[in-house]
Amino acid sequence: MFSSVTFIGSSVVVVLLAGYWAQKYLPPPKPRIVGIDLGTTFSCVSVYYAGSGRVEVIPDEKGRKTVPSIVAVKSKSVRLVGYDALEYGDHDPSRVLYDAKRFIGLHFNEETFNKEKRRYPFRMWLNETTPVFQVKIGNGTKGANEELNFRPEEISATLLTRLRKMAQSHLQIRAIEKAVISVPAEFDEARRNATVRAAALAGLEVMRLISEPTAAALAYGLHQKANVSSVVIYDLGGGTLDVSVLMIMGGMFLTRAIAGKSSFLKTSGSVKKLASKKLFCAGRSAAQLSLLETFVIFKQTYSTRVTCQSLYCNFTTLLVASIYSAIACSLRVSSMVRKSAEGEDPGATELDLGRRGIVSFAEITHIFANPSLTRLTLSHNKITVVPPSIVELATLEVLNLWNNRIEELPTSISLMTRLRVLNLGMNHLRTLPRGFGSFPALEVLDLTHNQLNERSLPGNFFMIETLRALYLSENDFEVLPSDIRNLKNLQVLALRDNSLIYLPKELGELSRLRELHVQGNRLSVLPPEIAHLDLVGPKQVLRLDHNPWVTPISEQLQKGETHLISYLRSETYKYLYGRHLAAGASPPPKLNHRNNHLGGQDFNQNLLRHLLNIVRERHGGQPLDKGDMHALSMAVEQAKIELTSQPETVVQVQLLSFKPEVQFRYTVTRPMFEQLNAGLFRRAIKPIQVALADADVTVEDVDEIVMVGGSTRIPRIRQVVSQYFNNKTLNCEIDPELAVAIGVGIQAGVMAQAWPIQVSATEIGTKFKKIHVYDDDEDDNEGNYSNDQFAR
Repeated sequence: MFSSVTFIGSSVVVVLLAGYWAQKYLPPPKPRIVGIDLGTTFSCVSVYYAGSGRVEVIPDEKGRKTVPSIVAVKSKSVRLVGYDALEYGDHDPSRVLYDAKRFIGLHFNEETFNKEKRRYPFRMWLNETTPVFQVKIGNGTKGANEELNFRPEEISATLLTRLRKMAQSHLQIRAIEKAVISVPAEFDEARRNATVRAAALAGLEVMRLISEPTAAALAYGLHQKANVSSVVIYDLGGGTLDVSVLMIMGGMFLTRAIAGKSSFLKTSGSVKKLASKKLFCAGRSAAQLSLLETFVIFKQTYSTRVTCQSLYCNFTTLLVASIYSAIACSLRVSSMVRKSAEGEDPGATELDLGRRGIVSFAEITHIFANPSLTRLTLSHNKITVVPPSIVELATLEVLNLWNNRIEELPTSISLMTRLRVLNLGMNHLRTLPRGFGSFPALEVLDLTHNQLNERSLPGNFFMIETLRALYLSENDFEVLPSDIRNLKNLQVLALRDNSLIYLPKELGELSRLRELHVQGNRLSVLPPEIAHLDLVGPKQVLRLDHNPWVTPISEQLQKGETHLISYLRSETYKYLYGRHLAAGASPPPKLNHRNNHLGGQDFNQNLLRHLLNIVRERHGGQPLDKGDMHALSMAVEQAKIELTSQPETVVQVQLLSFKPEVQFRYTVTRPMFEQLNAGLFRRAIKPIQVALADADVTVEDVDEIVMVGGSTRIPRIRQVVSQYFNNKTLNCEIDPELAVAIGVGIQAGVMAQAWPIQVSATEIGTKFKKIHVYDDDEDDNEGNYSNDQFAR
């Protein structure tokens, strides 16, 4: 008996020792699961090596670790990917497809889609609500002009196939069939599922989807640091800027807010369905509502993703974490509302309930008991519906609902007889109720950044005779109704960033107008009647920039507004204006100026424009051909890169457009580069402010800042971000272009159970909206009234 026990014990010891020595000295198994950062501009693939715990971002055949997210369709059976596609674009840009990630999983109405497709050189069309990329191939023989159609998932699948083959070649493995893929944190279920489908087309089984901010935090091991709970991820890439605020609890990650400059303004169908659950949640308390929404979203998310072999690693852990987070958040919100209510004077004339996480007016019924309330601020909350009972606030003069989620207004709102200021900016309004123009005392109306157009307005909208300031910026107006003439007292009219094709001549009848903002539209001409208005002077404002003006107007604008107004009064212009209208020319496309693609390319464009001006000054106004423009653009990109590590660089390009050829040489210094892009550096801070405010986090609360994206190498970017956080040290030791890929690689190692074992990232599902930030080097409000009466 004793000998048997001894034998068994010895055998166990031998097996354990053998395993230990094998693990220590035998080569570790090759990775079988890869991590993929499927980016908008560049993509890369990484692997986690068991034993050493090292993460490697796999290079291509030429040692480049990032691959441009571009696919070129050379023929019916030949696809070029990455740098090869980029070079092919110089030959035929109409066959080069990109930005698939911006479209994947999204659904569009025809109006929105038509606006988006103007930005691209290749053909696009709408299959019901799904975007489709189209390429024509052929060379004039049989089969010429054959049309090939590609869904965004198919373009992404081609990129994923390229990355999978790179990994297989580098690791010398016959087949890699599993992957962890990063996606933006704001991707809803439809977009995540579309990414999974793209991976399936590329022969990859998605073991897990991980958000990009979480992957960046993993790369720096922030989940293993003590006393780290609030983290800001600053992601500035080639064409986008996103700022995310994360809460980290051990290995659990909660995305609290996202703000930035990305491509699409409309939410997808699944988000709208989740928003409709407000009807079911009506009448519940704040705590019940928050807990219910979080659990429902989590349940939907998990039940869908579990079919992909549990994209979240542990159901029980995540469920407990989600409920805990919801309860904590709900109690905090309820406490804030209760505290504010307890501290209020029942007869107070002004009440500020901004940034309280309020979802419904049912949470603040106490305001209806205040007979003296004249000013109510509910900005930066989550309100979706304004109830008809709002009319009971009979003494209210100022109502601020800026930055909520309001989708509809009650008809009774126009019965608020004493209301003078109504701020409904940054909401989800698609239409206004009948009779909206019946306000008897309204002076200031802000409808900035909604989804309104000329068909959204009720018939009596322009009958508000008392109106002095009207803000309709960042909507979808193509024409402005001629009824605008009825607003005889109007002094400020803001129409920035719409799609206006022309302005009505009736604008000239608004004799009191002192501010007109129409920048960022599709205007090519102005009605001569505009010259009747008093818009030029030290106290007047006329903003016309970023429109595709005809040459005479653009030339006069360069001389100043005074010259333009004089020109509009001339008989020459009236004749040209009449001919332009008679010609019936198709409206020009909108200039892509809105600051919703802030990234490395924007810095390049400013430097490129400066160099083009230098070329014109030295060698005349002859335009450069396509080859010279491409060469100069490449030189600008290289100059930007060199200026990150040295104080100055030389741009040197041979220009073939001139006869004889010209050797252009120009020295660019870092101070010059920073001065040219001073406006961009200022704008780069705005998303941080918005994200922190939405997450209810102060600068002092932030424990770590992680810099992600190639453009964060720019020294001035790092400087302004650090200064904003009181000169706090930034996490930028890891190559910012590879940080997300490294984090995804770590998670791939976790899914493969590679040793040494890492802590997995458990992402807590929650409902939030990415806030899109737009600015034009000016305040959010164009008018003088806003500074005094709006507290956003």
